[in-house]
Amino acid sequence: SYSVIIQTEEGCTTIDSAYLKDVYMPFYFNVPNAFTPNNDGLNDTFRPVVDYERVRMFSMVIYNRWGQVIYETTNPAEGWNGEDAPAGVYSWVISFSDMVGKVVKMRGSVVLVK
Repeated sequence: SYSVIIQTEEGCTTIDSAYLKDVYMPFYFNVPNAFTPNNDGLNDTFRPVVDYERVRMFSMVIYNRWGQVIYETTNPAEGWNGEDAPAGVYSWVISFSDMVGKVVKMRGSVVLVK
């Protein structure tokens, strides 16, 4: 609850207040631009960095340079491990909705380094 009192130089006063409930806070969603699937425990899979509990709907599709789908998932915690894919640049499309139902569609590319 917030209140404000305003008073002019002449002595006129007014008071107003507002109550804020369940204020929506946007969340951090980051997509890396490279990964190295070499089983060293660092950057072995390609997936977004996000608070997975706050994502309601999720879809990630990975395409090769000819536009063929080579990987897709609806689980934001599941990443692409690049298995059987040669080193190179791959395109991705990620769609998700947040806790208030806002749908976001992102496109980009990732470098698979072997």
